[in-house]
Amino acid sequence: MAVLDKYARPLLGIGLPNRQIEISGRYYDYKFKQHPGGQVDLRLVALIDDLGIPALPRRDALDTALNAAMLYLALKQRGFG
Repeated sequence: MAVLDKYARPLLGIGLPNRQIEISGRYYDYKFKQHPGGQVDLRLVALIDDLGIPALPRRDALDTALNAAMLYLALKQRGFG
C-alpha cells in the first residue's frame, strides 16, 4: 500500500482512501479452519497455488496488488472475505 500510495499521492493530490485488508491473516483463518493446529505456509506463491489463481509476474507493486486482489476474491468466495 505504501508503494502504491507513494506514486498515487502526487497524481491524485491525496493518499489512497482504500482500507487495508491483511490477506495473509484471512488465509491463515481459512487454512486453520481446515486443519486446526497445522502449519500454514503464508508465502505469496503458496497462497496463489493453493487458491488456484493465475500467478502474475512479481515485477512491481501493481502486479503484487493485482495478485492480492485476486487472493481476496478467492478467499471471499470461500467465506473468508
